[in-house]
Amino acid sequence: MKTLHIILFTALTLLLFQCENDSKPFRIKSDQVREGDYLAKVISPSQMTSNYPMDLDNSIDQPILFKLSLNGRDNEGGIGMDHLLVIPDDITEYYTPSLQFGVYAPALAGDKPKLTQNSNVHFRVDLRPILKSFSKAGFYVTPTRDTISVDSFTGLYLAGGTSPLKWLWDNPDNISSFKFEDVDQDSIFELTIHFELPNQTDSERSWTLSRDLSAFPRFTSPQAPLLEALTNMALEEGLMNIREDEAFSAGKEWEGVWTRDLSYAAQLSLAYLYPENMKTSLRMKLNSDGRIIQDTGTGGSWPISSDRHVWTLAAWEIFLATGDKTWLEEIRDPVINALKEDLLWNRDPVSGMLLGETSFEDWREQTYPPWMSSSDIHTSHALSTNIIFKRALEVGLFLARDNDEIIRTWPELITRLDQNILNHFWSESLNAPASYIIASPAWLASSHRDILGESLGILYCNSFSPINAQLVASYPRTEYGSPVISHQLPHSPPYHNKAIWPFVEAYSLLAAKKVGNDDVYKHSFDGLIRAAALFMTHRENYHYTTGRPDQTEINSDRQLWSVGAWLGAIYKGLFGISINYDFDRDGFDLLLEPNNPFQWDEFNLTHLTLHDTPINIHLTGKGSSIKSMLVNDIIHENKSIPLTGDPLDIVIELMENKDHSDASLTLADHQLPEAPRTQLIGDTLYWANGADQALIGLNGQILDTLMSSPIILPDSISGFLFMKSIDSTGAQSLPSKPFYLGPSATLMLNSAAPYYIEVGEENASISMNFSLPSTGNYLLRFIYSNGMGPINTGNTCGLAKLTVNDWWLEQMISFPHTESWNLWQATAWAKAQFQAGENSLILDQETLPVTNMNGEQNLFRVQSVEIIPVFD
Repeated sequence: MKTLHIILFTALTLLLFQCENDSKPFRIKSDQVREGDYLAKVISPSQMTSNYPMDLDNSIDQPILFKLSLNGRDNEGGIGMDHLLVIPDDITEYYTPSLQFGVYAPALAGDKPKLTQNSNVHFRVDLRPILKSFSKAGFYVTPTRDTISVDSFTGLYLAGGTSPLKWLWDNPDNISSFKFEDVDQDSIFELTIHFELPNQTDSERSWTLSRDLSAFPRFTSPQAPLLEALTNMALEEGLMNIREDEAFSAGKEWEGVWTRDLSYAAQLSLAYLYPENMKTSLRMKLNSDGRIIQDTGTGGSWPISSDRHVWTLAAWEIFLATGDKTWLEEIRDPVINALKEDLLWNRDPVSGMLLGETSFEDWREQTYPPWMSSSDIHTSHALSTNIIFKRALEVGLFLARDNDEIIRTWPELITRLDQNILNHFWSESLNAPASYIIASPAWLASSHRDILGESLGILYCNSFSPINAQLVASYPRTEYGSPVISHQLPHSPPYHNKAIWPFVEAYSLLAAKKVGNDDVYKHSFDGLIRAAALFMTHRENYHYTTGRPDQTEINSDRQLWSVGAWLGAIYKGLFGISINYDFDRDGFDLLLEPNNPFQWDEFNLTHLTLHDTPINIHLTGKGSSIKSMLVNDIIHENKSIPLTGDPLDIVIELMENKDHSDASLTLADHQLPEAPRTQLIGDTLYWANGADQALIGLNGQILDTLMSSPIILPDSISGFLFMKSIDSTGAQSLPSKPFYLGPSATLMLNSAAPYYIEVGEENASISMNFSLPSTGNYLLRFIYSNGMGPINTGNTCGLAKLTVNDWWLEQMISFPHTESWNLWQATAWAKAQFQAGENSLILDQETLPVTNMNGEQNLFRVQSVEIIPVFD
């Protein structure tokens, strides 16, 4: 009878397991991944096939957006200032109307039909105005104030986002095919582009290893050739991303070397495998002064975007992987100088938090309220960026061990920052840290979580320890993996919003591994396996509820940080490899904490070399607890093994860990309600709201719950009024744009035409005196324009130092790109103490010891100053 009970229990367990697997949209076996009618099949560890269609729509969306470019630079117009191309039906040879640089046709009304046939498009550009300027003045100044001299002019180019076009400033190499030619010397430049429909087919695609991988560690699994093939594919794609200059490109579609892409990839795994290529790449992200480059981000790069300190984490990972003391000396000054810049000039003076947008989520409309300007984003505080900053400070402290001032002051600073991050970002409504804090004009936490920020906090912040397990277990995931944010935003298409990114998934996997949540750990692994196998490439991102790679805004094959993500899952996840530096003995230890979540129980990693130490690891068993470990046939009692240069043959047997009580997984698809549409007329506030009810708040604090519109505002209300929608689940929308209620004064800087003062080339300072009726705290902001570049690219964010009353306040103010010189925006509010009577204000570039990322062009126009009292 007892035997019968055991048989029945086993059968029931297998049945439940089978039912659970059947509920998933995909199934993973040792040599295949199946999703409905689609199958990825491993022929051998060096060959795979897949019939998964990478694009379900074989038409081309119209209008096609494009820009003209002088010298391959983004200099015709700002963001949203594009030419629009609509190719008529059934025309395979289409000649565009004659174009002029910087001159745009009226916007096209209504939806445009998709292009359903292959077409040649003949572009023609009348370049006579530019050539005339070259002839008369010797140069031409573009609408974005990019000055092109006749001697430096290399050509007119075509840029765009629809294949085969490329945004050339993101892909600076191999652009000759997009260069116009003046064939008959009539100053009308011509170029023909062939637009070809995507090849939609369900027929099998195949991958066959074509690169020599003998120089790399060899991963084998007799029971799981699927894992072998995906690892070999990742190693090959890493090689394919190495450019002629030995640096890493960001991916197949992105030939540039990007700070955050290569840095995250290095930290996840590539520092172990390609340390010299990573050194070359990181060196390319230093400018001529040895300054770490913030190459992409909102409003003209740093300081709006400020996550460049991930460069430091990558550089440190290379040191851990190699022990190269020369490299350590090489990175010392760039790391310390970048940290000092942000410590002194880019932190909130009250909270101590680093200012700037969320790491890698640098499309502001994807995760921020639409009303937030680049200036507002600059004064916000981001969870992920602050944790990177804290970790970089720890590295900087080690590098500065000969600097008495840093040794004396930074330990307390780091400890305080670690402790404060969780408290600062904690949201009661989310029961988790918020992705960011809006600090201007009102203190408001975002309404969504951020899986990269939370995972980095679990990995690097001591203050997260008490809630690590809760964060991992409660984060809402889908069947395909872990969305970048949760809840999703209703106003943004899928990209950072409503999407899964493998490199972020890898950090989620490592965080789940650290807290012992085997369910989430396995779920993340399965998502990475499914995507790489069906796509037959380590794609950059995919839709969070369908897993489709063609339903996000931009994508690319063999994306560098996705390659790093898979290899990190194998090396740091499955084998549990990390390297510990022992500061006391100045030595390195190999730390092994493997975790096998699969039904397969035999894995080998051979020919791994770290610190000139040959390492072979044979891993058997399932689970995360080490049952036994042999090092060179000798029993080893702990997880740490010194790296001395002598070969290491390591055999590890795993067993299930029965103590993991925190293993749980939350599957959910949450979306935030739309923010209320608001209008203030006199003292009457109107709003339209699609959710159940609305919240009204003042100066960051919720005042009341409202059920119907409108309401009459009492005269006693002063400050910044905002609203949020709240749905039946309690989810709160992002805030509406705050209204200011109260007295204000606007001071014009120039009463005569052109009614502004230009700061930068000839005038580096603005000073003014004014009177106020009473002493107290005030907020002030500048109305300005910066047409040096578009919102989402460029590196010419304007900067100046604000000094109030000669000594009271010295603060860096940013003047981000506004797309055009004719578009006027407000800077973020700065808090200052003014006195009754006369006050002075100086806005100065010359005494600011830091520059923007451009280093040479720091130009903006200021029209007026607005001043309001602070209502505490």
